[in-house]
Amino acid sequence: MEDKDVLDKEDMPDTPGVQDVPGVQDTPDLIDPKIPPLPEIPPLPESLGVTHVAVTLPPGKREQKAIRAAIGPDIQLLAKVRTIQDFESLPAILPEVDGIVIMRSPLSGDVRRYHLPWLQAKAAQTAHAHEKPFIIASELLTSMHAKTTPTAAELSDIYQAVSQGAAGLLLTRETAIGKYPKLALETLRRAAATALDREQG
Repeated sequence: MEDKDVLDKEDMPDTPGVQDVPGVQDTPDLIDPKIPPLPEIPPLPESLGVTHVAVTLPPGKREQKAIRAAIGPDIQLLAKVRTIQDFESLPAILPEVDGIVIMRSPLSGDVRRYHLPWLQAKAAQTAHAHEKPFIIASELLTSMHAKTTPTAAELSDIYQAVSQGAAGLLLTRETAIGKYPKLALETLRRAAATALDREQG
């Protein structure tokens, strides 16, 4: 299968607007007139202990600079990869941010789910090429919403993420609404640490 086959429009789900979204262009001096200008937001105080902020970046570089100014110079700006449009615009976005977050659950609503492993691997390769870290988020330990032990497939998924060089793994529903949030977090920590030890050993 060629890379372009994964992104063919006829292969996309019947989601309104998805098929007609064009590729993101690098337009440094353009801002969508329908979007109001960003309000003036003071930098986040250091006392909050915030080190990273993840946002869905607009395509305009002027808007991206406004976000940078709003969060302050000492906070890492991460771009969320939530849609196929975000994925396709990674080469343009990565030079402007400190890293990316691959949001697998929202991304699966934009493409057929069996393409997700390829998209994750390709996004990881693109991040590496720009020497930027990436975080993989959501659906890491889905079974632990209601169970105390992960599946073998989930552990393999975590190992794959670590072997791809992920800088971090992010639980979402497991800790937000799951029955065993602390256990899920400890399971993720142990699985990732074991994977890292094996990869480095």
